[in-house]
Amino acid sequence: AENRRGEVGAAALLRLQQLPQQLIAMFHDEPCLFIQAQTLEGGAEVTAHRDALPHGGDMIASVVVEGGSDVRVGPVRFRVDPGDLYAIAGHSRYDVEHEVMASPSDRFSVTFRYGMNFPDEMPPLPGVPHQQGDLFR
Repeated sequence: AENRRGEVGAAALLRLQQLPQQLIAMFHDEPCLFIQAQTLEGGAEVTAHRDALPHGGDMIASVVVEGGSDVRVGPVRFRVDPGDLYAIAGHSRYDVEHEVMASPSDRFSVTFRYGMNFPDEMPPLPGVPHQQGDLFR
């Protein structure tokens, strides 16, 4: 019975991994590089940031399993709850600050990281001069 649960769980995880590739055109031909499970305790947040190069692939898709929170990508703020999937790719990962806002309850999500088409350099933040050689590799 224990082995069967593992098989069912692995099959469900594979279906979730394939979902962004089926629903979002730019994910279609990109390999899933790795899967990351994360828990945010109630009151915790992922502060505003831009993703570093070249870590974590070019595109991410997160599925909220338990709990919920608000997510902000640039000026857009939206709510995610259990069963919701959201994706961030390219420009939204490297040019735009994004964050997961604090929530009073715990949040558990699974993030799938895809693609190796990241840029060679981080773009400058608005109002911050870009220095030659600002590489984050």
